[in-house]
Amino acid sequence: MQGKHIYQAIQRLVFFDPMYQGMKSIASVGHEAAGKVMATVNPALAPHERLYDAPLIDGLMQYAGVLVNYFTHPSQDEVMVCLGIDRIETGGNFNPDAHEWNVYAVLTEDTEQTAECDVYVFDGNTGQLVFTFLGFHFMRTLQSVLTRSLRDVNAGQETAADMLLPKLTAGIEPPILTPTSQPFANVNIVSKPLAVATSKRDELLSLINRITDIPLDEILDDSTLDDLGIDSLLVTEVVNEVKTAFGLDIDMNTFLFFPNVKAVYTYLDTQLGVSPSAEISEVSTTLVNGTNNGPGKVPGQATANGQSSVDRPGLSHARDAFDEIQHAYDRLAVGTKAVNFWRDAYPRQASLILAYVVEAWAKLGCDLNRLAPGEVLPDVPHLPRHKQLIRQLHRVLEDANLVIENGAGGFIRTSNPIDPTPASQIFTEILDEYPEHANVHKLVQVTGSELAGCLTGEKDGLQLVFGDKVNKKNLDDVYENWPLVRTGTLVLGEYLTTLFSRPDRPGKFRILEIGAGTGGTTKYIVDHLQRHNIPFEYVFTDLSSSLVGAGKRNFKNVPGMEFRVMDIEKDPEAKDLSSFHVVISTNCIHATQNLTHSLTNIRRMLRDDGVVTLVEITRNMFWLDIAVGLFEGWWLFNDGREHAVTNEHLWDQCMRKAGFQDVAWTSGEEPESNTIRIVAGFAQSRE
Repeated sequence: MQGKHIYQAIQRLVFFDPMYQGMKSIASVGHEAAGKVMATVNPALAPHERLYDAPLIDGLMQYAGVLVNYFTHPSQDEVMVCLGIDRIETGGNFNPDAHEWNVYAVLTEDTEQTAECDVYVFDGNTGQLVFTFLGFHFMRTLQSVLTRSLRDVNAGQETAADMLLPKLTAGIEPPILTPTSQPFANVNIVSKPLAVATSKRDELLSLINRITDIPLDEILDDSTLDDLGIDSLLVTEVVNEVKTAFGLDIDMNTFLFFPNVKAVYTYLDTQLGVSPSAEISEVSTTLVNGTNNGPGKVPGQATANGQSSVDRPGLSHARDAFDEIQHAYDRLAVGTKAVNFWRDAYPRQASLILAYVVEAWAKLGCDLNRLAPGEVLPDVPHLPRHKQLIRQLHRVLEDANLVIENGAGGFIRTSNPIDPTPASQIFTEILDEYPEHANVHKLVQVTGSELAGCLTGEKDGLQLVFGDKVNKKNLDDVYENWPLVRTGTLVLGEYLTTLFSRPDRPGKFRILEIGAGTGGTTKYIVDHLQRHNIPFEYVFTDLSSSLVGAGKRNFKNVPGMEFRVMDIEKDPEAKDLSSFHVVISTNCIHATQNLTHSLTNIRRMLRDDGVVTLVEITRNMFWLDIAVGLFEGWWLFNDGREHAVTNEHLWDQCMRKAGFQDVAWTSGEEPESNTIRIVAGFAQSRE
């Protein structure tokens, strides 16, 4: 093939922008392919940039992918994905201005599921070997899996968590449930023991069982990651457990490309050199009078159309009910011990965060103790994606009056001394001094103690928090029990009981929770409504399928609950339009890219008498930037904001732009009540 015909032939698999279409010819025989690449490197690039020009290098490497996917493994619904390259070598006589190169690709290993390939590049003018790419590793996967995974990556994975964390999964596309993910009733498991197993299959299945709580007999060889609820959030914990159990490092994106459980344990067996998994006991399943309830369906759950909107009670007094609880935070904060956080705990917390920043700066070559007053701070090395976080961390130093801006974008050291107390000592002391805030301070310690490495990419903040069971459990505790957040949840519960206690007609109130996460808010609200005998239907949603799956298991005995994956930044489903009395969300919507757009989608799902109640932080605390600022989800916004934390006045503006007729928020005399608020948007103004 020659010219544009090459890229037309492979466009079903991948689309290349014209600047990356360097292949001008390719021919293949058996396990070999050869052809010509032509490219002109931008002369304005610096010498080191011209040497490794991305379009040129990409064009050279494309021969491996085309040989494997087009010539030797063609398929309509599967694709061979490159998981990595062993080694790249550049000859000293490589000339990026040669304009023409001859490329030879050869398969060195070829099986039904995997392939390996080497690529050799020769200068088109001299014929000399100038570049080698050795050990392209390919693995077969479904195109649907690849498509979804690439959407995940392109959307920005580090988003996720709800509550205090940014929406870690805010950019993650909901997994597509395949027919194999639909549970069958009355399945008989018939086991035929064969040879003694040495494969890692059983160990892997036990590991998956521990993490997902899915029964072992439901984890099958052909179970996809979607079936198991292992998405871009839960995979962090899975790969860490794999490393602990088997001593293997598997990249998270690589793991997400595995098409099913069998592919995972086959990979483990291959890497560990154990006997093939074919020796494992053969397990078959037989459907006996099976019924398919479909994904996400809980027996006995209410449906959206189970009761018409005409038959449901109305909320004509939603605004008046909010007035009754508008100042409840101060009262409830006494019982949760949230009161006096700013007066007592925050100063010590600020000293802990300052110590972490000072120590990180020193590790990165900016030792503030060695800088004289008036001396300009050197820039600290960091990944480009942490640019906004670096600015926030400089604000920590400014807040302590250790530095001031110089007017030219830099910072100058002041004469103020630095507390020599190590961060580790402050951390130990603050746990004893303020045990009610221990969960937050433990979260800060996880990333703060590794701040320098996280900024340079040596460590991964997401992995530190979500990849460790203890840290993840502590994070869940922050979601549910940190006093300031807990108080906001109690105020929300009080509002809902006030709102629902005077129905104008019998019927169930319909509630949607967006970004339900680990269910901290859900647990309290559902129990609170049940104790007050309020009839309701509750739709639990999150962007993460693993969190939705966990919610389905945790609340399986609660009648009237439905569980779904939902991305509030996408258009609502038709069945959800104008269908909910109340939409609730706790510290989630701020993590979307555009507040007005997200709020508009919420407004579309509310009835004309409905209300949205957002529990949101409206006053920033530096611990948030230390704990979650390392995650891209914290900085996803593109609507003109400077920070994810948004004050109540901006919420007011965005809600009104989204079509809400009235907006109100909780407040009080204590600073804590003005730190976390319920911001309410009403579909109609007060009557």
